[in-house]
Amino acid sequence: MIIDRVLKAALAAVLLVPAAQAETTVLTFNKWLPDNNVFHADVVKPWAEAVEAATEGRVKIEFTGASLAPPPRQYDLLVSGAVDLIFSSMGYNPDRFPVSQITSMPYLGETSEATSLAYDDVYHEMLEPANEFRGIKMLGAVAGPPGFLFTNKPVTEIDGYQGLKIRSGDPVLSEAITALGAAPVFGPAPASYEMLSTGVIDGGGYFYDAVIDFSIAELVPHVVVVPGGFINGMFYIAMNEAKWNALSEEDRAAIESVSGRVFSETAGRAMDARNAVALDKLTAQGLQIHEPDQAFLDALQARLEPIREKVLAGAEGHGVDARAAYDALREKAGKSATN
Repeated sequence: MIIDRVLKAALAAVLLVPAAQAETTVLTFNKWLPDNNVFHADVVKPWAEAVEAATEGRVKIEFTGASLAPPPRQYDLLVSGAVDLIFSSMGYNPDRFPVSQITSMPYLGETSEATSLAYDDVYHEMLEPANEFRGIKMLGAVAGPPGFLFTNKPVTEIDGYQGLKIRSGDPVLSEAITALGAAPVFGPAPASYEMLSTGVIDGGGYFYDAVIDFSIAELVPHVVVVPGGFINGMFYIAMNEAKWNALSEEDRAAIESVSGRVFSETAGRAMDARNAVALDKLTAQGLQIHEPDQAFLDALQARLEPIREKVLAGAEGHGVDARAAYDALREKAGKSATN
């Protein structure tokens, strides 16, 4: 009898294990950024930890050991169901995010936090009817800090970019580079060191922390700084829609409590803090910062204006007033739309 009771207890324990495991949902997050990259270390990973805490361990997020697709194909990877979660740039897929290309234009905002919160407001107030995230569940957006053109030679006048090869990861940036008389070279940011060290490019568009992350400070010791950033961009975390719908209502609510505007604020603040530290490091390492005079800024504005008009024209016709949204975005991000 004692043996029977022991066997029954052991069998019951074995049967309980799958039931306990079934209470935990494991989501696969495609990881294409290095561990030390600010987006992974200070944005994506803390959010994943916040999700697990908010769901009391019912939802866990596991990162892939290596990326299952190149950066521009993150959206396709998610829609196919190959992974449950992605982090990507709206600039990588302009055909899918024609309206959100307004977030890639120069002079957008001075900080990641302000621009991220501005986008969250404008998205819900003005851009949501465009339905750009159809087929996926967008959980939160964060702006990169304002970026600038870093080069291997000093540029002190607008024509100084003539003939240079500049890395770009965004079609709006590529057009801006072309307007300066330089040649845009598309390439993923993590490949910057190889591209610079082999002479494939003479510079690229980065924010300060990216220069540290990619170990390229010695290769691009010169930068031209303009108010509001020459390079801007919006990034987002999203989940496969079917996977999202399969979660319990309780878990969806818990995830949303650490996503959306909360994510924009905390992620933006983390980006700004690390970017400020990076600027101090770069300055100590001898980065040559050029602040252009008014003649330079006026000439730059004249060259960029046709690009802004082209982006705004392309954003129209999607059920939203893209021009009004762009003006609101700049105003909310702390920049006057008259610049």
